[in-house]
Amino acid sequence: MADIGPSEDIGSVLRDNFERQKAGIIESISHKNGNYFELELEKLDRWGEDLRNSLKMVLKELEDQIKELKKAARLAPNLPEKLKIEKERRQLESKRDEAWKQYDDAAKEIERKKDALIDEIEAKLQQHLSVENLFTIRWQVV
Repeated sequence: MADIGPSEDIGSVLRDNFERQKAGIIESISHKNGNYFELELEKLDRWGEDLRNSLKMVLKELEDQIKELKKAARLAPNLPEKLKIEKERRQLESKRDEAWKQYDDAAKEIERKKDALIDEIEAKLQQHLSVENLFTIRWQVV
């Protein structure tokens, strides 16, 4: 049996229709990916902002405590008391330094997650579209 295809006029109409539908599907997928990217990026930004704010609060509290201990050391009545307060201040400064390290690590983690999201979306943009003609129906009104 010979391969019977549509007439050239009908084939042209079918191809045009197919190309319009294909373009619409690609546009729809692109729109969904764009929305997904925006939502995920917004979630990452909010998470990152919350994380940064909580770490900033810890840093501010430590700074305030250190400031109070410096003042207390200046006002301490004797050397043993000054040494005790100075030792406490040094411990708090170590905690503060560790909190700064956590802050920097959190900022790097946020950037890594953003990069991973960008890579994921970029991979989704590398779409593979295949077309296979399954059948053609030819009919005639009698």
